[in-house]
Amino acid sequence: MALLADGFSTQITLSLGSVTTILQEKEVQPPKLSGGGGIDTTSMRTVGLRTKQPKSLATTEDITVHVLYDPLVYFTLGNIHFQKLQTITVRFPDGTISSWPGWLDEIGPPLHKEGELPVCELKFILSNQNLAMTSQTAPTVPGGSLTPTGRG
Repeated sequence: MALLADGFSTQITLSLGSVTTILQEKEVQPPKLSGGGGIDTTSMRTVGLRTKQPKSLATTEDITVHVLYDPLVYFTLGNIHFQKLQTITVRFPDGTISSWPGWLDEIGPPLHKEGELPVCELKFILSNQNLAMTSQTAPTVPGGSLTPTGRG
């Protein structure tokens, strides 16, 4: 496994049917993996410290992307990709490609100012279900998929 020495160039591609949209990424926040916090197991007989245990399921958090603002892409995203389950593909600088089923949930048009590059914020929610919504689907990574095992 190689460590990433630089975040350049991480890229997002959206695929919905025959439509593929390429973005001009400025910053990409890949999804965090969250256990959702602990289960409080503290009782009236606990002494000194509260106790807790891990939950069984994991959550893939949102992907946030800042892209160069293009009114044409803004309307393409709004008309074609917004709130539609699709494949979201992230290509990392080392060539690793990961795909998630999810949807574009927010399009944040930028504040327009003189002398500053307008940057739009996009938020993607990952569904963890296949595109037909018939089964649970983990994000794919080279050699398999992300499958947290939870409590063991």
